[in-house]
Amino acid sequence: MDKKYTEEFMHHAAAWIFEGYCLDIRYMGRVENGIRLLSSAVIDIVPFPVNRKLAFAVNTESFFAGHMQIDFPTVNHLFDVLNTAVQGGIHLDQQVVHLDNVDDRYSFYSNIIQKDAWFINLHLRISGNSVNNIGPLESVSIDNSLRAGTPPFDGLQDISHWLNLRSPLALALSPSIDINITPPVNIFFDECFLKDDDLRVILHAHSNFSIDKVKLAVLVYPRESLDERIHFADRVLWQEGEKGLRHGKLDAKLHKADSVLLILMIDNFTVRRQWLVDPGKARNSRYLAVNCFDREITKIHKAILQENHADKFEKAVSSLFFMLGFSPTLQIESDSPDIIVGSPLGKILIIECTIKIADFSQKMGKLVDRKVTLEKYFKERGHYCDLIAILVCKMPLDQIALNDSNFKNQNVILITEEDLSELLMMARYTQNPDLLIDDYLQRISTGSSSFI
Repeated sequence: MDKKYTEEFMHHAAAWIFEGYCLDIRYMGRVENGIRLLSSAVIDIVPFPVNRKLAFAVNTESFFAGHMQIDFPTVNHLFDVLNTAVQGGIHLDQQVVHLDNVDDRYSFYSNIIQKDAWFINLHLRISGNSVNNIGPLESVSIDNSLRAGTPPFDGLQDISHWLNLRSPLALALSPSIDINITPPVNIFFDECFLKDDDLRVILHAHSNFSIDKVKLAVLVYPRESLDERIHFADRVLWQEGEKGLRHGKLDAKLHKADSVLLILMIDNFTVRRQWLVDPGKARNSRYLAVNCFDREITKIHKAILQENHADKFEKAVSSLFFMLGFSPTLQIESDSPDIIVGSPLGKILIIECTIKIADFSQKMGKLVDRKVTLEKYFKERGHYCDLIAILVCKMPLDQIALNDSNFKNQNVILITEEDLSELLMMARYTQNPDLLIDDYLQRISTGSSSFI
């Protein structure tokens, strides 16, 4: 990616970051000839303090890793961190540790170029041009050092899971630094609703953020005229809240609104696109049945897109497939797919779910193995059906290491964070489950990695 995207990232970062943001850095790397070389790092800059204190550092003869958390650093400190990261390094122990690289050339990727995302953090990835490659003997040595260290970890896989970083053992990956900046204003979905043409939207903003930069558009469906395309930012009522937050509330009366698309922007940068549907006008009886006990399917929405609990994520994905018209079943046996799903026309879908980058390759391997096992089982019994493997990932597409050809070669459907957001919206209306799968299988044959 051209460096102009890096310049664009820094331009938006300057508009978002102010006093009151906090810093969270997770990292790991190897030591070669006494020099620390960074394998993977994630820098999160967020407009609120972290709830849990998780800071630690591990240093062995051949490996280092850790987690740094800094509440309310100065703006100058934050931009020093950003500028150092763009040059391929992070500050550790009063020195800069750089990516494991063969030279000073780096490649850059940013989500700024993504179109039609549902939620957008400012993101920038800085990648080196070498390949992480830890040999078997070195791996065993690092595992033993981590088990003997303080705090103890059960080897590289365990510490990769804990830090939610890509394991250097999982794939031949280029070393990288990911920067994520959370926007200072967002839609608080739990308290938003559309009912009988009454719309309520709740916004939460950092108290130091200039609300003059907020733009809020509402698109009403079904559309009958241009009057259903409205800017509402000037009608949001703001008041000071607790914990450094400012609360904004919009109440508006609409006309014949079955659903609305909310578009939240900071100046000319899209932060959030979010559907609201009047549950009384929803056409899907399955959705209405779930909505009766989980208003606006809030708990399912949280479990899929916001929380990081694997069991809740699997249950919520199962509920989502039910609302889409499938017949899902969660498995009690541990040595089986997370979810087995039937379609109206007899397709069998086996689903593995993952919420962490570090689990991705392992889940992919399990999914392929279990598909082969089930195909063999059916064949031995003279039974034929369409058997389809699906990997459901909580992460956005740009954080997934495998490329499209991996899924095409294995005939695996990939569902990412972006797809899940769209499917949650689609679940409100009656769907044709078999057509949904057939359309995707057609696209995967052409190399597409998007489920929707």
